Amino acid sequence: MNIVDIGEKRQSMIPFKTDNGYYGYIDECGKLIIEPEFLYVSNFDSDGLAVVKNRNNIYYLIDNKGNYVKNLGSNIFVDKYKDGYRVIRKVTDSFLFAGNSKTTYGLLDKDLKIVLNPKYDEVDYLGNGWCIYKKKDIYYVTNIDYHMVSYSYASKPDVDIVNNIVKLKGEGGVTYYKYNKDKNGMDIIMFDSAKCMVHEIVNEKYKNHSK
Repeated sequence: MNIVDIGEKRQSMIPFKTDNGYYGYIDECGKLIIEPEFLYVSNFDSDGLAVVKNRNNIYYLIDNKGNYVKNLGSNIFVDKYKDGYRVIRKVTDSFLFAGNSKTTYGLLDKDLKIVLNPKYDEVDYLGNGWCIYKKKDIYYVTNIDYHMVSYSYASKPDVDIVNNIVKLKGEGGVTYYKYNKDKNGMDIIMFDSAKCMVHEIVNEKYKNHSK
């Protein structure tokens, strides 16, 4: 049995690999926790979930008892984790050109629901519901939690979030936004206008964003 070093260990769940190439989990005392039946495993995150690939080449999120929590499919992988959100990566092979593949990104929310379908060139979750995604060479800044607003930039902006103040620095300058949740969602207040384009503002439930 080989202990697999894949980064920080969480909740005493340590990945290991058997001589026949399958992965499972043991605790710090070497006690078997999850049977070695996977082709790939990750460390458990702070929510107690890990990514595994079963013998049918399907990726899943599992809990620390080995129960399947979410089927990710055969070509979708969790790329990054932050504050309950998971950036997912989808690799699509080209049947026309051997060896060619396309990688796109999306986002799972805290309930493991897809809030951004994996069709974007880049997705970066920033925290507090804010993320940046790229599509066709345009960057968008949006708040997923409140389903409210998206701004577009020709180049990737710098985003700084402190409490309920959002600072966006793009090619047009710096813009500050203060956001406050109300019964209908979120109010957006612009403090210092920059040369950025308001892509969309929706004051009710966010619709069709991930389609």
